Amino acid sequence: MNQLRLLLIVTTIAFTSLEAWSNGSQGNYRWRNDDGTESSASWKADENTPITIDTIGNIRLRVAVNCVNSYNDESFNNTINISYSVNNGTTYAMVSSDTSEAFVISLSDSLFDLEATTDQLTGGVFMGGVVQEESYQHFVSIPKDSEFEMEYCIIPTKHILPDTTYLFRISVNGINPLSVYNSTIKLHTASDLFAPEISDMPADIITVNDSGQNYATVSWTTPTASDDVGVESFTSNYAPGNQFPIGTTTVTYTAADAYGRSTTSNFTVTVTDDEKPDINGLPDNIIVNNDEGQSYATVSWAMPTAIDNVGVDSIGSDYVSGCQFPIGTTTVTYTASDTSGNSTSASFTITVNNLTSISNTKSKIITVSPNPSENFITLSGINETSKVSIITMNGLEIISKTIEANESISIEHLQKGFYSIIVTFKDFTFKSKLIKK
Repeated sequence: MNQLRLLLIVTTIAFTSLEAWSNGSQGNYRWRNDDGTESSASWKADENTPITIDTIGNIRLRVAVNCVNSYNDESFNNTINISYSVNNGTTYAMVSSDTSEAFVISLSDSLFDLEATTDQLTGGVFMGGVVQEESYQHFVSIPKDSEFEMEYCIIPTKHILPDTTYLFRISVNGINPLSVYNSTIKLHTASDLFAPEISDMPADIITVNDSGQNYATVSWTTPTASDDVGVESFTSNYAPGNQFPIGTTTVTYTAADAYGRSTTSNFTVTVTDDEKPDINGLPDNIIVNNDEGQSYATVSWAMPTAIDNVGVDSIGSDYVSGCQFPIGTTTVTYTASDTSGNSTSASFTITVNNLTSISNTKSKIITVSPNPSENFITLSGINETSKVSIITMNGLEIISKTIEANESISIEHLQKGFYSIIVTFKDFTFKSKLIKK
């Protein structure tokens, strides 16, 4: 008899505990935006329709809780909350203020905690409800065959997973399910949910090299990075003010958040080389006499060199030292090119005089005496103002002066050797050899 009485007591306790939530059911639900009051906020989707989120921010869930199958016409009297599952309903965790979970209750600028709700969902006899945007559990007393509408303001935390479906349900005391669920509440997260955003990236930059250098110093305004959960790091392979070589270089910025998700963005820096090479050591103009008995002169000179900020690719000319040049004036042109394709040219002339010739048929007898000479020479046969030039055998003009008839010219400062003497009149030119002893 005592055993039967104990069994009846235990059975009564179990039945009473089960009844505490067996007459509660979850009705319709609807996701909405956090952009208005509990009655005016816009909806994210139709009733009983899952949503996908691709940003981190407040979202609101409106859900109906009904009292059905009531025993002895009792109301549904329990503390309820919203819970979520990440494993398709195998286990659930309460949405609270615990930031180690994937979702927490969040404050809203458009709501205040525990404010009364109005009838927003279809079905059931509406009897009230409250908003939960700070407190996460609430005791409700719902009469038989009546419906409460609860509205929860929640926000994902850094523990939310991308490309994942979460289930939500109303629970009793944080763990126990209701007896009936009309629809499964679902929320899906986008695959790029937490990728940071990089803003104000510079446009591609094209600039010229720094003067005389094989690089350019380039600056720009540093872009910015933002993320729904905060930027953990923001790095770049180059910084404003760095030196960039000739050519195109890619600058890459990378932003990462606390979840390890990252975003990269690029622009290019192109440095062009507009500097032409410099040619150094170009010979002065050369004046020489023709080789004896020949209609040309063999002329040699030291080859010039070229320098450039990025490097000389080639240097050459249309004539080389040691060539035979005809009587008259010939232009020798050197051209240097750099590795960027820039080129420059520079020229000098080679004039070959014919010592045995007179430039016209006019008869004049000009003599140079004494020749050879040590100190002075006199040009006989000149009866007008004339220009006299004395030139070395390498073409260097060392005396140039205007003389009158029979005027003497001092050559005592000249070194011993062979020279050319050229007398220029108005209508002809006299050319001869001069020996300084």
